[in-house]
Amino acid sequence: MNDYLPLVGIVTLIYNNEKFIVESIKSIINQTYPISKIEHIIINDFSPGDDNEIKTWIKNNNYKCKYIEHKKNLGICRSLNEFILVTKSKYFFGLADDLISPSYIFERVKFMEQSNSDIAAIYSPAICINNNNLEVNRIDNLPKEAIFKRIITTNYINAVGCFRRVNSIKEVGLYDERLYYEDYDMWLRLLVKFKIILFKPDKIDIFRRVHESSTSFNLKNDLQLIVKLKALVKHRKFNHNIIIENMHIFARKLSISSRMQGIKWLFLCNIIKPSKMSFIYFFSCFLPLRKLILKKWGNF
Repeated sequence: MNDYLPLVGIVTLIYNNEKFIVESIKSIINQTYPISKIEHIIINDFSPGDDNEIKTWIKNNNYKCKYIEHKKNLGICRSLNEFILVTKSKYFFGLADDLISPSYIFERVKFMEQSNSDIAAIYSPAICINNNNLEVNRIDNLPKEAIFKRIITTNYINAVGCFRRVNSIKEVGLYDERLYYEDYDMWLRLLVKFKIILFKPDKIDIFRRVHESSTSFNLKNDLQLIVKLKALVKHRKFNHNIIIENMHIFARKLSISSRMQGIKWLFLCNIIKPSKMSFIYFFSCFLPLRKLILKKWGNF
């Protein structure tokens, strides 16, 4: 019977989170889904931490996984693309130092196998836990479906444990390796062609680790805004007015020191050409005359 079940991929990125990886692996082993149908790929992205305990545990417990070690730090997006290109799985999700309940994989596979192929991913509520596995917050009361216009303003999809179709990611062109983090841009690209919906809003079976070494904890406000600005530039042909409006919202929130990064990205993407007017245009995002200038030169 197991022969008919699809292979599910799990990607674990190691970077300063070594302490909790073994506990995360144990939550995978405890799945009701057959372990033979789980493809676990662990990628150590040149973490400065010590992963000897992880390697020793894997060896002593004869845990079947693929362990990849980078010679230099490649970042989240390049590491995820490496996973996508080597995995043989039909579905996948990311699990770093987070935890999942025993029925997590089985329930999602069952749902996705019975769903139309236009559903590229399903997201879920989660409990945020600290280093002592104590609840510190909840990600719940989420919209039933991801809408392009709403995601532009607020990225409410919990990337941890988001269950995705591998082919959908490949179809939209993998993750953009120019970006610091992956999810915001990927959700926008998927929503152009597919659906992303909420799965079992009343059941929480994901426990997201939040600590000082996690990406979400350390991501500076300006860096988040720069990534969002870059992503919106790429999607400017869709819902053009909404994109432009939110580009200016993000731009106005940037600190003085980060504005030049925004200008550089707009130049590289050929959105604006290097000229006195382009500099005036960009800095107008921060001035009362923004709307007047946008009205005249707003169509890039």
